[in-house]
Amino acid sequence: MRKHLAFASFLFVLIVISITLVEFIYLPNARHLPRAFYLMGWIGYPDTRIDDTVLNPIGLTGDVPEAFRPDGTIRVLTLGGSAIFNRRFTERLKTSLQERSTRPIEVVGAAYRGHTTRSSVIKAGFLTERYPFDFILIYHAINDTWANNVAPDDFRNDYSHLDAWYRRNWILDHSILVRDLYNSRLYRKPTRRDGESAFQSAGTFRANLETLVHTALEHGSIPLLVTFATCVPPDYTLERFLGGKVSYNNPERHDPRAIEEWGPKDKVLEGVRLHNVITREVAAAFGVPLLDASALFGSDPLDFGDVCHFSESGTDRFARLLAAFIVEQTEADD
Repeated sequence: MRKHLAFASFLFVLIVISITLVEFIYLPNARHLPRAFYLMGWIGYPDTRIDDTVLNPIGLTGDVPEAFRPDGTIRVLTLGGSAIFNRRFTERLKTSLQERSTRPIEVVGAAYRGHTTRSSVIKAGFLTERYPFDFILIYHAINDTWANNVAPDDFRNDYSHLDAWYRRNWILDHSILVRDLYNSRLYRKPTRRDGESAFQSAGTFRANLETLVHTALEHGSIPLLVTFATCVPPDYTLERFLGGKVSYNNPERHDPRAIEEWGPKDKVLEGVRLHNVITREVAAAFGVPLLDASALFGSDPLDFGDVCHFSESGTDRFARLLAAFIVEQTEADD
């Protein structure tokens, strides 16, 4: 009996040691990311090239921050989707900032293709606990309209109907083994039903935006809210867009996206309009800076490659617009 008990105890200890080694050493090394960064989700793998953008050693774009901020440095965190990820946007924003300020500049680009306000809430919570930021720039609207493309009963306020990574709880946030099992085996994505939950995203968008503002303020950062610019030329149809015949300025076909990828055109545009209204309201309610890009930027097809992604010239123009906005807030803060 003692031999059986001793052997069972040995097996138990062996299993615990094996799981610990897999959980804390093998899996983080296999993913080439610090364990905490992987469990946070919503970032890419280091050194991955996505079109003309290369991710940095922590799976983001731009600078890799230190736990302390050097004296005099302006450190900016960007949150959003592909509109401020594509075409090396983080680098362009940093260049535009350096042209307008004599202070050292760091731009940590946490914007990523397909990301919503909910993924930004998760990233901001993680990053602000580890690094100080002077400014947190928030540019969201269109990706949240994706959340409306399910039956109303399938809509979840945490957007977990969109992606497994949106589901959060203590064990999923602390175990790579459990997270991988849930993401690959247990998670089930509901059937897409275009626009059937419009406009339920509005309530979640507001809550997430308020959370982002709270997070920034609690950590001594200034949140910078920016309304979302879109462009749908009069000659737009899905057929013409797919044939490259719409008057967008995207001859290289850089990440072209039909508006219908986000849902029915009219519902997507109304969703963006509602989200922009909410952005203005949240900025006013908290008394934080707002750049009304949807009004200032206009809808010139020469600035856009599709409904929301900027052309080469449009990317430079938007980077300069945001840089001037950030520098203005820096001078006001001084």
